[in-house]
Amino acid sequence: MATALKMPRLSKGMTAGEVMEWHKSPGEPVQAGEPLLIVLSEKAEVEVEAPATGILLKMLVSPGEEAPVGAVLAWIGQPGETLSTAEPAGGRTVTTSVQGVVESESQSHPSAADEPRARLAASGKVRASPAARRVASEAGIALAEITGSGPDGLITESDVKQAIQKATDTTSRPAAGISPREEREVERVPLRGIRRVMARRMALSKSAAAVTTVVDVDMAAIRDFKERVPITYTSAVVKAAALGLQQHDILNAFLEDEEIVFHKRIHVGVAVDAAQGLVVVVMPDANEKSLRQIDDELRRLSGAAKADHLDPEALESPTFTVTNSGVLGSLLFTPIINPPQSATLGMGKVQETAVVRDGQIVVRPVMYLCLTYDHRLIEGAEGVGFLQTVKRFLEAPDTLA
Repeated sequence: MATALKMPRLSKGMTAGEVMEWHKSPGEPVQAGEPLLIVLSEKAEVEVEAPATGILLKMLVSPGEEAPVGAVLAWIGQPGETLSTAEPAGGRTVTTSVQGVVESESQSHPSAADEPRARLAASGKVRASPAARRVASEAGIALAEITGSGPDGLITESDVKQAIQKATDTTSRPAAGISPREEREVERVPLRGIRRVMARRMALSKSAAAVTTVVDVDMAAIRDFKERVPITYTSAVVKAAALGLQQHDILNAFLEDEEIVFHKRIHVGVAVDAAQGLVVVVMPDANEKSLRQIDDELRRLSGAAKADHLDPEALESPTFTVTNSGVLGSLLFTPIINPPQSATLGMGKVQETAVVRDGQIVVRPVMYLCLTYDHRLIEGAEGVGFLQTVKRFLEAPDTLA
């Protein structure tokens, strides 16, 4: 009996995911627990394992396509099992029958455009030459989307190259109002993966009345503290922010329609550089953890992110975010709120700066903390008050341990 591979829910609030890559082609054997495909959620790319051992009968969602949580992505069965029709990408349900399996809500018939898929489904595998499979794999083209011109519908290397050329012609077609000369001077690539998710999330932040306030922090005490206790500046800011959120809980709240949702737990997200781009890992109950615990956990998560080995649990929704642009040399910046959060705290670099202390000009290590907050929910006094609280903790680091 065939088994359906469905789009998993990889994080709280996830409603859909994008298929990034299939590790197998229809007709190839799979083992239960074997990584079968890569799915991109709003958080990160995650490898999804095969739920059963058998043959990959059919893939219903191609790389670059999205499907809602719970939608069937593929069928895994035994040699000889066949599919008569398949659930289309996007989650619309139709009659899906496998020998011994029926999962349906409505009847449907394949259109002319779907004819190649229906024919391939009837045989249970894609017939393609080894060269065609190699070229398709290198180009990220799904063989199930190609009509074979060889004997009995065999997909040839030429068929795959024609499909690649067609896709290239479609994406490189000059935009309206741009001359052929101008078009030759640019390169167009699809917005996919982490960058597409980031673009969508940042577009949502436009609904907030974002305001950024900056405060300077004397980092001399925390620098001396670091010589005794090997922690990072980011870990110290995460801990200070978590303690600050205890005193200023409005910054740990979300604005949903006409309600203010106060979170009783403080989950601080930290933006880290991952293999596929910037992701936000989560430090749950950061206010209850010691500074050393936070530092150890952040080091572990940062290493896992760089190696692309993050667990989905490490990406659960934070209630507040800390991002460090200072590691890239930024002095100060205006961090962007990640909805539905109401505030984000940005760290600039620690820099030797001339300041006035007791009427004298001295050189001190200074860092600028930049807080962006939603002014619809958070008043200026509340935002500045939170920044001053974080500043006090950092300038007296023994209070963080």
